[in-house]
Amino acid sequence: MKNKIFTLAAAAVLVAAAVLYGIFAGPVKNIKTDVVVFGDSLIGNDRTEDSVTSQLSKLSGLSVYNAGIGGTAMNAGSEEISRFKNYNMVSIATDIANDDFSAMLSDIPTAYIQYSNVLDYAADTIKDIARIDYDSVKYVVIEHGVNDYLGGVALDNSADRYDTTTFCGALRTSIENLKKAMPDAQIIVVSPCFTWTQVGPADTTDLGYGTIDSYVEAERAVCEEEDVTFADFYNESGINRKNYEAFLYDSLHVNEAGSSIMADIIYKNMKSH
Repeated sequence: MKNKIFTLAAAAVLVAAAVLYGIFAGPVKNIKTDVVVFGDSLIGNDRTEDSVTSQLSKLSGLSVYNAGIGGTAMNAGSEEISRFKNYNMVSIATDIANDDFSAMLSDIPTAYIQYSNVLDYAADTIKDIARIDYDSVKYVVIEHGVNDYLGGVALDNSADRYDTTTFCGALRTSIENLKKAMPDAQIIVVSPCFTWTQVGPADTTDLGYGTIDSYVEAERAVCEEEDVTFADFYNESGINRKNYEAFLYDSLHVNEAGSSIMADIIYKNMKSH
């Protein structure tokens, strides 16, 4: 009887220890992937066989994890747009570098409550981002920029080059944090493509800090500065105001043909590991 009690007590201690370890050590890193793709709705909202990530996996023969979350941007965002503050690229990269996803995970229940397009995949994706074994990652892809442009986010701050409320400051911070977390991984930054805003085509519409081209060229400059790969989807895709309807199903999001072009451009920029 004493042995049975001892065995049960020991088991209870082990369970309690496991629970406490899980609480204090954070999520178990049990998702291994060759490629992780971060981005906005162009990546996150399509999880079919026609998606960018699925097509990239077919082209490369590698495992690719879709870590895109619709509505997010590169920059940290203002306090007024609190639903995205923990899921924009710079916030995610900081969490990865610090291996601390507590803020991100605690925000899941309310993060999208005010978002008109409820994203069914968001909660699972957020949990999985915390569970990825980043030591297994060979390629990190960042697809962001169009929401920064559409939101009229400042390009840079000459007084503070790491101002995360700006597009370039957030990109610099993201890249440097990802380098710390995954020093052997290749970082590939994908530019936004042509889109049509509420007031006109993005190539001639200035929403506060220049046309879409301004964000593309600013992104290119930061990539050169940080010595990471820049995949120029904007200029190399061939998508423009004359033909966008063949590649964008709503003047913003890529369809199967547009996804295929993006996947191909990313693949061509992947160096062999």
